Amino acid sequence: MLEIAPLPPDRRDNFADPIFAIMQIALPDSWNLATLRNLLLQPTCVGCIAKTDRMMIGFLLAQKVDDQLEILSFAVLPQNRRLGIGREMLGWLLRYGCDTGCREIFLDVAADNAAAMALYQSGGFAIYDRRPQYYIRKKGRIDAILMKRSV
Repeated sequence: MLEIAPLPPDRRDNFADPIFAIMQIALPDSWNLATLRNLLLQPTCVGCIAKTDRMMIGFLLAQKVDDQLEILSFAVLPQNRRLGIGREMLGWLLRYGCDTGCREIFLDVAADNAAAMALYQSGGFAIYDRRPQYYIRKKGRIDAILMKRSV
């Protein structure tokens, strides 16, 4: 059974290792463990995890500043994709934003990540800008597509 659970503010750093394990599989060009731990210790960090009765299978990390949320990292293990888990975590973030007085949610996504862009667009996010050559990949640099939606 799938459960979407918020990261407890006083224990977010306890989730660094399992989140990092997912990042290494699902986002291999992403942050290192020290960067992740630092984010989890910030008072502006919010997020949720997706888990089954056996293991964590996804996470969403965001930053709340004033009345805005920014999605910083978001992944589901490859074998668990296309099952609505990402949509459930986005729904959790929208409810959190509504409950805490947020007006907008922002994110950036790699221009070559068509599946993520489709998920965000189906969740009401719209493109508003582009950052050329933002992401560094083994094959070169990739543009970031900037998206936002109202809460």
